[in-house]
Parts: sequence; structure tokens; C-alpha cells
Amino acid sequence: MRQKLLLSILLLLSIVAPFAAFADSFYINPVDLELEKDAILQFNLDNDKDFYGFQAEVKLPTGIEAVKNKDGNPDITLSDRAAEGDYKVNSNIFGDKLIMTAFSGNHKPFTGKAGVLVDLKVSVAKDFTGGYVEISKIIFTDSEDKDVPFDATSAKLGVKVTGITLNETEAELKVGEAVELTAAVLPESATDKTVKWSSDNEKVAAVDANGKVTAIALGEAIITATCGAVNATCNVTVVPT
Repeated sequence: MRQKLLLSILLLLSIVAPFAAFADSFYINPVDLELEKDAILQFNLDNDKDFYGFQAEVKLPTGIEAVKNKDGNPDITLSDRAAEGDYKVNSNIFGDKLIMTAFSGNHKPFTGKAGVLVDLKVSVAKDFTGGYVEISKIIFTDSEDKDVPFDATSAKLGVKVTGITLNETEAELKVGEAVELTAAVLPESATDKTVKWSSDNEKVAAVDANGKVTAIALGEAIITATCGAVNATCNVTVVPT
């Protein structure tokens, strides 16, 4: 009976253990960046254990560079998850890899179980077209001074939409007439250039998914083209035939 119970427990542990091994993770969420601007890449820690130090190698895609601090090293900062510890932060570049480390001088763990842990300031080049941030050799130190390796991760960085223009900003139509609106999304290298169309008064003028506006009844309507966080409008007036 005891042997069967022991076998059952071992079987259960063999099933649970692989999942437990993947409970802790260190990663960046995919994000779109604006060209020729500085940005903050946020490294998240999801953890079940308490950790009070870490080291990781980061490879940035072509067109993304780490901004240097006054000491000439990559500018990284810890979030308030490290507020309770006397953390020493260090970052260096070796070849095409950025090495960042942080350890608590008073052996205090990072607070919380999930959320942003590290901010890395980067600059985005004019010719950046997208790419992957690769995080490897991730090792966290637990409360027993044991090194816990994490799986390597990667995240896609894209190009943010910054503007949108329409071929027409004013249109006068008669009932039954139509006009084709086209949208130009900026920059040309934007990752997601999907445009969504809408009318604030569909009883007067309706617009389809391709930007074709059809006059329905007398009155006025505003047609809006939206891409990402930006939009452009066309004022449509429907007049008597």
C-alpha cells in the first residue's frame, strides 16, 4: 500500500516538476518604437521564488542602441520592486551583447510576483525596420544563494505609426454618389499599417473597409481613418441633387 502511495506521489511530482520549472521568466513584451527617438525597453520578471540578484545577456536588433550613462555604460535602472534592497546595478557591452547585473547588498529579494524589473534606455535609428531583442544566459540568485537558470527569450520590436494623411479632407456629394478615400501611413516602414474606417453619421454617409464613402441622405458626416494611435478625417457634406 505504501509503495503504491509512494509511486503515485513520484508520478505526480514528475508531472508537476516540468511545469514548475517554467514558472519563473524574464522577458520583454513586444512593442513598436518611434524612429529617431529614445525609448525605454522594460524587462519583466514573473517569479514564484524570491530572488535578490540576476545576470542576463541582451542582444539588440540592428538600428537599436543602448543609451550610455555618464560612466559610458548602458543606462539601466531597477524598478521599485528593488526598493527594499541595497542593489548594485552594473551594465557593460561586450561585442554585440549587453551584459546587465544587479545584486542586493543587504540580501533583500525583489518585491512582488510579477511586473517590470529593469528599464533600459535605447535610441532608435532612422533606418530601423524592426527586429528581435534576444535575452540569453539568464541567471537569478535565490534566497539560498543558489543560481537559478531561466530559459532564453526574445521579443519583436516593430516600427510605430506616427502619422496618417488622406487624399481628401473635404468632400461634397449628392445622394447616391461616392468618393474613394485613400490613406497614407507614416513612416513607410511602420510595422502595422492597417487602416480602420468609420463614419460618425452613417445615415448621411457610409464608408466601407476600403475607404469608399457613399452618400445616403442630406446632411454632414465626418469620416475617420485610424491607424494605431493616430487618425485623419474627411468632412463630407451631402447636398440636394
